[in-house]
Amino acid sequence: MKEKARVLIVEDDSQSVRTTRFDLADELGSEVHIAESVEAAISMLEKMRFDILIVDVRIPLRKGDVIAEFGGLELIEKWDNMGPRALNANTPFLFLTAQQRSVLNAQVMKNERCLGAVKKLTQFNTVDIVRDYLEKANK
Repeated sequence: MKEKARVLIVEDDSQSVRTTRFDLADELGSEVHIAESVEAAISMLEKMRFDILIVDVRIPLRKGDVIAEFGGLELIEKWDNMGPRALNANTPFLFLTAQQRSVLNAQVMKNERCLGAVKKLTQFNTVDIVRDYLEKANK
């Protein structure tokens, strides 16, 4: 039996997370984990291997903090600084953002692990992007 793909969603909007968690688990059979802050995401990245990350650009640095305008970018920077031997050093990610893509392009869209950016989690875009990536990775 094929192992379930592990997905980490770094997002503090509980409504979109619930919907996406259900969609990914139901349609793709994925094991979905949630982190509501940069700090929680780093902790999970250190302990568990993931196949793909979905990262909100605007995310608190720590649970209970106000939303950091570019918290997701800070997460990617901290993650990259963990080094090439880190557990999830080569795991790809997808950004969620309402920001103009040019803001991201200048900072991290050039990162080879970045699969792109979408405006919000929806069944149609997120599941399709994750499915496409997992199919390519498993060839």
